[in-house]
This record gives sequence, structure tokens and C-alpha cells, in this order.
Amino acid sequence: MTNALRRTVSALLLFFCLFSGNLRAQLPTGGIAGTVRDQSEASARGAEVTVRNTDTGQARSAATDGAGEFVFAQLPPGVYELSVEAEGFQNPRKTVVVQTGSTTRADVQLAVDVLQQAVEAIAYLPELRYDWHGVDGKPEQRRVDSRPPARFGEKAA
Repeated sequence: MTNALRRTVSALLLFFCLFSGNLRAQLPTGGIAGTVRDQSEASARGAEVTVRNTDTGQARSAATDGAGEFVFAQLPPGVYELSVEAEGFQNPRKTVVVQTGSTTRADVQLAVDVLQQAVEAIAYLPELRYDWHGVDGKPEQRRVDSRPPARFGEKAA
């Protein structure tokens, strides 16, 4: 190789080494990152987070990590609808704008689903029985026998 050719190849290699990092930074994408927490500020581990591009309809989903954090990288710029699903909580939605070269922060606070609480409370009601009136199903016979009968107009003891 001649010296001129070596210098040219060396200059080209140096050029690519110096500017290759900048070429990757110019990708026309952005991102969304955030944290999902409940009303007590506890992290919502395993919540399902979905982002949907409102123009194209394309969607991506991911579960939050142990700290309740999520990241969606390399999203085309545009307007996205972010939704979160977690058991026992309402499913909030918010609009997020993604710009080229930046990550938009989108933290979400979950509210307890009142209907879910009511269903859980009703699910734990004891069975009602109308055929007997005892604490454990059988009144004690000696207590029944030892009580004097109530007279008309008086309250039983």
C-alpha cells in the first residue's frame, strides 16, 4: 500500500470511529418511561402497561418491574395513549407525546376500584340461615329450660 492510500484509509477509519456514536443518536425515535404507584405511594409490581400510537394503532405492552417502573424505547414520534391494568385497581389512561431523541416521563397513580372492593366485601359474607337462631347452630338446652317464660307485655330476660 502506498502512503497516500494508507492515510486515506486511516482518515476514513478515524472519521467513522469518531462520528459513529452521533449517527446512532440521530435515530428518529423517542421513548416513554415512568413509575406506577398506588394511592399509598407503594410501587405496583407486575402491572400491565400498554402504549398505543393514536395515529397508527400500533401497541406495545410490558409489565412493571419490582419498583413499579416501565420503559418503552425506540417509539416513533407521535401521540400515544398509555393505559395501566392492575388487579383491584381502576384502569387509568393518559395521553403522552413522544418526541424524537427524548424520553417522555409518564408516572401513573392507581386508584382502588370501588366496585372490586364491594364485590370482595360481599364475597366474604357468612351464609344466612333462617331455620334456626343460634350462635353455633344449636341453642343449649339447659339455658332454654332455665329461663322463666315471659309474661305478656314484659321483655324476656
